[in-house]
Amino acid sequence: MSSRYQGIRSLLRMAWLPAFVFATTVSAGMAFWMKLQSDANAAALAALEHRADAFVLKVSERLRAHEHLLRGGIGLFTVAGRVDRAQWHRYVEKLDLPSQHPGLLALGFALSVPLSELPQHEAQIRREGFPHYHVRSFTRQTAHPEATPVVFVEPYQGLNVRVLGFDMASEAERRDALYRARDTGTTTLTGRVTL
Repeated sequence: MSSRYQGIRSLLRMAWLPAFVFATTVSAGMAFWMKLQSDANAAALAALEHRADAFVLKVSERLRAHEHLLRGGIGLFTVAGRVDRAQWHRYVEKLDLPSQHPGLLALGFALSVPLSELPQHEAQIRREGFPHYHVRSFTRQTAHPEATPVVFVEPYQGLNVRVLGFDMASEAERRDALYRARDTGTTTLTGRVTL
């Protein structure tokens, strides 16, 4: 054999060990890094799932609390029969919405009124001390047989004043939820609505 071939062979014998150690170290380092990334991703995903579960629980609890408020209103009407504005005011006042239900701006009651009786209804509310009361619709179309105006809203202040007389059945999302709740006897959520 030529000395040149033996020189290359000798060089390869000396270089394979460092090359092997280098390749093994890089491979182990990459495997370790990939495991760390995988663990970090799993931990981040677990944290995200935990936060999402906590958020869903909090929203569910809040909706349940709001449902209890509505059921309390049903109890008031069941016990009192006909509820007047002062009774509704006292009921909502005792609920202490700002501290017990932060974020809930008002609690209202809407009455189903046949369209043929709207003039008498408006006259009655005006006699109760609201001289400018009239039933307002979300849209100008009246394709339903009745209006469902808000007749009580508490606290009656700020933007809540504008709610009095609003026909809840004049907007499709609200009307569908109203009728579903009426027909099933259960609380019902609307889809997205404009306040």
